Amino acid sequence: MSSSSESYNTVAIYHVEVNPTCLCRDHPVSKLREAWKPNNLARRFYNCAKSMWLDPALPKHYRDTLWNLKLRINDLLVRNAQVVELQKKVEKHKLLRKAKKELVEARIQEPLIEI
Repeated sequence: MSSSSESYNTVAIYHVEVNPTCLCRDHPVSKLREAWKPNNLARRFYNCAKSMWLDPALPKHYRDTLWNLKLRINDLLVRNAQVVELQKKVEKHKLLRKAKKELVEARIQEPLIEI
């Protein structure tokens, strides 16, 4: 088992103020954000000049796993959008085939009516 200089401490559940007064006093309110960069994955912070982190950094293995899951989810969302577009094209094609079939049947019936 390899040792790592990173450690992870469990933090008790605590109240997080969503829009607290900015600590650097540049803005009246700082916004609560969540980082989704590989180094600070899923860490919440207040967005102001002093950017305070609310969550501890995750161990590298957890960050890597979360990042890979995020990439897979993004890939699945893209593929799902492609499937939806293909389904729309198939439905449109079915409607066009049905309309053409009805038109052909109507044209076949026309000469029979005239006779």
